[in-house]
Amino acid sequence: MTAPYASGTITLTNGSNIIVGNDTGWKTALVGGGTVYPEAANGNAMAIVIVDTDTKITAATKWMGATGTYPYAIMRDTSYGQQTVDNAQALAKLVQRLGVGILSDLSALTPDENKVVAFGESAEASLADLSPFGKSLIAVLNSSAAYGMLGEIPSEQLPARLRALPTFVNNWNNVRENGFYFGGPESANTPAQPWSFIGVVKAQSSSYCVQTLTALGVSDPASNVTFERQIVNNVPSAWFRVRYTEAELDARYMRPSQAVSNSQLPGRLRQDGQVITDWNNAIQSGFYFGESAANSPPGIDGGLIGYVAAASGDGAVVQTVVRWWGISPTASVTWRRAKQGPNSWTAWDLQITSVGELDARYNRLSVAIQNSQLPFTQTGKNFTSFTRITGGTYANGGAAFGIEPSDPGNGKPTLYFTQTPNAPQWNIDLYDGATTSGIINFGVGSLTHNGNQIRTAATAYAKSETYTQAEIQSLVTTARRVRLGALAEFGTTAFVWNDAAAGGFVTGMFLDGAWGVRNIRHRTVQQTDLSGNWVTVAQA
Repeated sequence: MTAPYASGTITLTNGSNIIVGNDTGWKTALVGGGTVYPEAANGNAMAIVIVDTDTKITAATKWMGATGTYPYAIMRDTSYGQQTVDNAQALAKLVQRLGVGILSDLSALTPDENKVVAFGESAEASLADLSPFGKSLIAVLNSSAAYGMLGEIPSEQLPARLRALPTFVNNWNNVRENGFYFGGPESANTPAQPWSFIGVVKAQSSSYCVQTLTALGVSDPASNVTFERQIVNNVPSAWFRVRYTEAELDARYMRPSQAVSNSQLPGRLRQDGQVITDWNNAIQSGFYFGESAANSPPGIDGGLIGYVAAASGDGAVVQTVVRWWGISPTASVTWRRAKQGPNSWTAWDLQITSVGELDARYNRLSVAIQNSQLPFTQTGKNFTSFTRITGGTYANGGAAFGIEPSDPGNGKPTLYFTQTPNAPQWNIDLYDGATTSGIINFGVGSLTHNGNQIRTAATAYAKSETYTQAEIQSLVTTARRVRLGALAEFGTTAFVWNDAAAGGFVTGMFLDGAWGVRNIRHRTVQQTDLSGNWVTVAQA
């Protein structure tokens, strides 16, 4: 009985009569016919029509089970005669191959030491020499060992693109394989003239690669620059610079040791400021200049220069501008305004800055207060209100100041305080506004009325023809004031007269309980003299 063949597995597709083998050798095993029995539920056996290859069988029926890979067994055709015929045919083919061609040539060769069979162009067999090095090379078991025995590959045996010194390139568009290349100024499609370039190509395929080339500037360091481009789908891009010289980088960028040039700054930060046509647009910190620009301070039609301090463009912006032309104490003024929100500007505010304007607006310490600056009315000082105070000096050193109405004369009284030249005393004069002489004059040791001296109450009464009773009373009260002096006390001696001080009167006595007086209290009577000093009235 013929043993079944079950090596490997088979893959079956529902509705197909093709059996695909996995790790099978049907043709080699001389499987000529029989039936394939898959190990699958709900499957069907498949009779062999032909063994196509070691891994393919065409069956007589289609597979009715599920598509998949299964174990199997082939039950060969049990017909002895059929199997014998198949084996005989296979043996006949083998004998035929051994009897002709290569085997015939090999049988004619005589083996010898250090020889190996070689075949020529017409497949004729011959013996060739095999050196000990060749034997050792064949004997190695891996490529690394073979490389070690072969040694370094000579540069001439490498492709030109991989040699120690690359060959010359006529056209950079044709260089599309990995490797190193060199081209001169005459090479086509060079990155720049008049330099030579050496570089590397990194290729994914002949249609897609990157070329990176560096100029050879041995005598000119400025030529030591690098270019790069890509070839995509056979279309080269333009060359672009990827490396710059130190001089170029210094010109292109700012070095830490170099000052920022004026041209590198924004216009608003440059030394000459940014020119604008509308002050509403100056919302970034910096310096600006506007010649008749819109939204200038009112009444200004000339040039303004100023600065802006900004925290944000939508708000918190302060503008300070100065009229730059016509510099003078009255023309060089400053305005300021602020932006408090989007499109929300305050009105321009005039800022006084010049010394002349400040002097005109305020009083300097070294300049007397002007008469017009004094208040017109002063109240609550126990005297009638007045309009202004005037002052002046005498040529020989005297001084005077007065209280007078804004338009002296016309019957309005004026009070003057004057210092006699070269004398320490002050005089007080009251004028009636109609004449130049004083109505009343208080001088040192004198009191005069219309030039007539008044020294005592009797004198005052003698002048009463020009005074009313109220005026006389006022004059006497003003000339002489009376008061009591301080309380004083002295002791007494029994049965002896003791007098109070001159000008005094008794205010109290202290008794001893036996009708005797021990102490007496008294006060003096005082009045003012013509100079206003308090004096005790002499005893008559």
